Amino acid sequence: MVRPPRPGPGALRGSLEFTFRNAALAPRSYFAPAKAPEELRAYSGMLGGPVGKGSKTSFMLTFSQQNDDAVAIVHAITPAGAFDQAFAAPATNTQFMARVTQDWSE
Repeated sequence: MVRPPRPGPGALRGSLEFTFRNAALAPRSYFAPAKAPEELRAYSGMLGGPVGKGSKTSFMLTFSQQNDDAVAIVHAITPAGAFDQAFAAPATNTQFMARVTQDWSE
């Protein structure tokens, strides 16, 4: 049986994470005329703990952000002939979450 952690007394806890990826070891796309530069950076963190000493109330804050400097490959046949080109398609995703929990049991 898995029991979820109970809110309330406990130590302040947290974590930090970082991920990095670039195109140095990635293969070239079959449809791309040349290997395009690409980079991904992802950050995340969590902080949680009790609200006050001896309190049955706890909090948790989380943050994550992902920056992806991706490339979109366009492969098309036009009246002028084949068209192959890579276009930058950057994307950023940011998330915040806050939670406060109260344990009402004795």
